[in-house]
Amino acid sequence: MGELTLAEKTQTAVKMKLAAELDDLIRQRGLSKSDFADCVGKHPSEITNWLSGMHNFTSETLSEIAVSQL
Repeated sequence: MGELTLAEKTQTAVKMKLAAELDDLIRQRGLSKSDFADCVGKHPSEITNWLSGMHNFTSETLSEIAVSQL
């Protein structure tokens, strides 16, 4: 495999930062991944995927997180 382009590196960094911030918020609220999954109507395995830092968040997913009862 070739090296990542600057755009790919930037996209990866943004995904990792978003995942870390989301994980921090979940922890600050004292929630487990399962609790958070219930808040946003998702399966815990999907939350694990989100927190991996490799998930490509859509605007819909970000909206769901924003309006959840965090």
